[in-house]
This record gives sequence, C-alpha cells and structure tokens, in this order.
Amino acid sequence: GYMPPEYALEGRYSIKTDVFSFGVIVLEIVSGQRMTRFQDMEHSLNLLGH
Repeated sequence: GYMPPEYALEGRYSIKTDVFSFGVIVLEIVSGQRMTRFQDMEHSLNLLGH
C-alpha cells in the first residue's frame, strides 16, 4: 500500500493513513497513472502534487 509522508518519516499511524492509501489508489484508477515512488516526490511531478 501507500504510506503518507508523516508515517514514513515519523512512524505515526492513524485512521487517516488508511484514508490516504485509499485516496491514492482512487487517483490512480481515475487518472490511469501510477504514483511515483516516495524517493522521487521532491524531483518529479506526481499525482499528489496536483
């Protein structure tokens, strides 16, 4: 699944983590594009940057 930045960086987990993951999957399905890897977020345009 997909991890929100606050979980990946600080290890904080909440119900919002599941909502984030679900939202990313919905964006991928609707747009037909894959989200870029976490390491590339700073250097590339991705679905979450819109």
